[in-house]
Amino acid sequence: MLLVGLLGPMSGVTMSLLRICLFFVLLTLQMLSSASENDIERKWDNCAESALTHYDHDEGGVTGGNLTIIEKCGLRPLIKEGSTFRLLASDCDWLQRQPLRECANQEKKEWCRQGDDMLLVSMSSWRGFWSLSKQAFNQENFFKLCREVCLGRSTPDRKQFANGYCRGQ
Repeated sequence: MLLVGLLGPMSGVTMSLLRICLFFVLLTLQMLSSASENDIERKWDNCAESALTHYDHDEGGVTGGNLTIIEKCGLRPLIKEGSTFRLLASDCDWLQRQPLRECANQEKKEWCRQGDDMLLVSMSSWRGFWSLSKQAFNQENFFKLCREVCLGRSTPDRKQFANGYCRGQ
């Protein structure tokens, strides 16, 4: 009806042609968006673990040494040293700087005693946790520390934190 008002009176044949054209425009747009989604899915399906050859050597963190940085599909890269894994230095810094600080600054101290970890840190921190490899980050251990810090324990220094919470066991 809006088109009739804009374009003036139209015959039934003209309206039918307009509807067909509109249908093909919408169909084409749908196909284009599906193609890009399929490309993304195809890349995800073909994604394989790979060693990064170009990386910032500061990511080696506190110990440095002979290491390989491994990139896994959908997760943040992690460092492999021998048979153990650890987080990148920047991810470990983020854990101490953002989520652990949120634990320390939690105003509702009763939440520190409850079993619901979701209450202790922001959704931004949770999204960060979900991207960390379980091979190098133990969320249960982190939240044990989080509760202690929330209740008044001092936060560990950077080296203690890295050794205790940024490496796989």
